[in-house]
Amino acid sequence: MRPFEETIRSGGVRASLSAQALHAIRATVSLILRRDRANDNQGYCSDAQLTALELLFRQVPADDLQMVIRRHRLECFLQRDPLTARLMPELTARIRFHALQETLAALALVSLIREIVTLFEQTGIPLLIFKGIPLALQTTGLLSSRGSGDIDMLVHPGQLVAAVELLEAAGFRRSPGRFPQRLESLAGRYSRWAYNELPLTRSGPAGIQRLDLHWALSNVRGPLPGFEEAWERRETLPTQGFRIATLCRVHAFEHACVHAAVDQWNSLRHLIDIDRLASLLPESSLAALSGRAAVRCSCAVTFDLTGSETLLIVAGGPAARHETRHSAQISTRTRSAVRQAVLSQALQTSRESIPWSMREWWGDVWRLATLSPDWRDWLRVLSFMVLWPGAFSDPVTGQERGWRGLLQARFTRLVQKLRRT
Repeated sequence: MRPFEETIRSGGVRASLSAQALHAIRATVSLILRRDRANDNQGYCSDAQLTALELLFRQVPADDLQMVIRRHRLECFLQRDPLTARLMPELTARIRFHALQETLAALALVSLIREIVTLFEQTGIPLLIFKGIPLALQTTGLLSSRGSGDIDMLVHPGQLVAAVELLEAAGFRRSPGRFPQRLESLAGRYSRWAYNELPLTRSGPAGIQRLDLHWALSNVRGPLPGFEEAWERRETLPTQGFRIATLCRVHAFEHACVHAAVDQWNSLRHLIDIDRLASLLPESSLAALSGRAAVRCSCAVTFDLTGSETLLIVAGGPAARHETRHSAQISTRTRSAVRQAVLSQALQTSRESIPWSMREWWGDVWRLATLSPDWRDWLRVLSFMVLWPGAFSDPVTGQERGWRGLLQARFTRLVQKLRRT
């Protein structure tokens, strides 16, 4: 049995993707990124390596490969590359079909971003758009290289209420059961402290349009810049006749690392972002981030996938680039992160297949809290996990529950989970 497959099976992962299929797709991602870094279509991989990879792909059912590609949203990444046709000829048409759908959806997002940016400019509320389209432009120069999704927006915390009112006037609505309706109430102020984003949706001719309105880049805030610093160092990207203000590349790299760590590195697409952003940054900028646990662990996980030595500047320090093996240079914590990443990537739907237990719950609290050196983040994470802001609102009617209703809802939820264990 391969070490990769042993890691998945020893982790006790249930309802996992095919270990062979995940291994094959990871190897393909690594080859494509290695070639992109070398800017070489010939010398990035030996004939023997390609032959071995072709043999591996012939041993994996096409449906298993398709499940991995869909789960990790890699259609746009794979469809432009000649390796896809060589390694997965029977899947090429399906990959291109799904990539076309993602591309069309991404173009629709550009139109929505234009509307939102214009709306905020007219009212004088500073706005940053991050992830999604701006990140695709920063890393590849192509609008659709990351596919589609929702729109992530960042505003100053002091202008959150005005931003919500502006978006609601434009037809967007808050989903019930996600946040208190009255943002200036005690429950609203607590929720704004305990969490960092508010989802809004709007129905239109093209379907549901989704926004995530943030007032902090992550709920683990210590390793990341606040709005003022992000706005001061922002990058402006021209696209289709208008300009998008977004995070500078250093901040985008920091956010990509923290975001991946919060999600336990469960998405290969996130690791591709980290690899590409790292290749755009000077070594001095990367070295300055090596003391941050979330960034260090994410770089170690990404190095395990892509093999980019640039990432060792963060994962193992500058001296690590001169060693022959990376496993001896990185800490026990980062090695544990690499193992956890493989297990998370093997799950079909994030962590839904893992049964709830008090041990798992406390493990999540501890894992998230230790991503930040700031004690306020430790308290914030614990408060969020115990007194989840969404419980202030009824998930069906959206009616306010108040603090008593929140405590009752959380207690009922805990009893239900304990009965299922």
